[in-house]
Amino acid sequence: MSYYLYWGKAKPSDEGDSCHLLPYHSLDVAAVGWYLLAPERPLAQRLSRQLDIPPDALRHLLVFLLGLHDLGKFARAFQGVARPEGVELAPPIERLAYTERHDRLGALLWQSCWIEWWRDGVLGGDGELPPRRERRQLADGLRALLAPMFGHHGQPVDAGQLNADQFFGDDEHASDNEASRQFVADWAALIEFEWPLDKLVSPEWREFFLALSWTVAGWATLSDWLGSNRDHFAYCQKEMPLAEYWPIALGRAERALEETGFAQPPEPVPYAGLANWFGGQSITPTPLQREAEVLPIGDGPQLFVLEDVTGAGKTEAACILTQRLLAAGHGEGLYFALPTMATSNAMYERLGDLHQRFYAAASRPSFVLAHGARELNDAFMKAVAAEQPEDWDYAATSDTEFKRPWRPAWMA
Repeated sequence: MSYYLYWGKAKPSDEGDSCHLLPYHSLDVAAVGWYLLAPERPLAQRLSRQLDIPPDALRHLLVFLLGLHDLGKFARAFQGVARPEGVELAPPIERLAYTERHDRLGALLWQSCWIEWWRDGVLGGDGELPPRRERRQLADGLRALLAPMFGHHGQPVDAGQLNADQFFGDDEHASDNEASRQFVADWAALIEFEWPLDKLVSPEWREFFLALSWTVAGWATLSDWLGSNRDHFAYCQKEMPLAEYWPIALGRAERALEETGFAQPPEPVPYAGLANWFGGQSITPTPLQREAEVLPIGDGPQLFVLEDVTGAGKTEAACILTQRLLAAGHGEGLYFALPTMATSNAMYERLGDLHQRFYAAASRPSFVLAHGARELNDAFMKAVAAEQPEDWDYAATSDTEFKRPWRPAWMA
């Protein structure tokens, strides 16, 4: 059964195609992730070093897995959420109710099918499973690898005791299982990756990966957020081979990253004095700030504890050290940990655009308010949370959810 009978994105009404086919959306997101995980990037270098996998091999593996992030949308229960016009699609099956989010349904489909896919060569390789004593470790390793991909909406998901027959179905028009199987097989053949089997069956390696899984989840979430933007990834419902669409997705992803400021990591610049932070004003550093300006910076991990009286300029002193550490290659960003939302709001507004002084003028570093009520902060919302073009909200909570325009709920 054809995987071109499944939509991945749909819009209420507009000019052009009424939906974006699921295989194309999957490749859009994978294409963004491909560039964000380029071997020369700090993220790829760090993950490669800590997971003991060469950067290029790690890139191919994780991008393949990222392309599976929306497997749950092959569920006919999900396909009934919207009914785009002007395109032949698998019709909904009325008995299948969309009561679970598509991200969890993706985990369910993987749990139900991965052994069969592995044996049949759908997932690449020779189809041989390891001995029974190692098979459980392999299953655990694969589940750990897929968790950040299925958790691309900001929280981990687990199939639990769900039954796939409640959400995935077959009829004379299409078979959800067969369509997803064909997509996974074609995508695996296109991206050409290798499974690190010796690592996947190692509990120790799995613990290393789990420690990094939130970083991988951030990469997956960012890739999905950018890859879902209709301004950069126009809807397409014309059938074409994945090998033909992949270069299109890569080109669009490259332009999307350029226009959103993610094409290159921000470039740190050396600290050049307080006057450089405040428009050339002549400012005399406090003793604590002067110490931060001249304190030796070591080569390895470092911990600085700053203590002084109220008004001694501890925040600015910490920022001085931060800029010096960034310029020396000891970090990629700064995190302020405050005890309450109120103090976080105050610090966010106090710092303003200071973070931009840490980087070259061409860089576009983000500055994020990270607490749970940040959407109530007008300064934050005006700075970073502009809405994207309308698209359906696919949350499986109530019928009215599907009628609200989608809003981004993250910021990198």
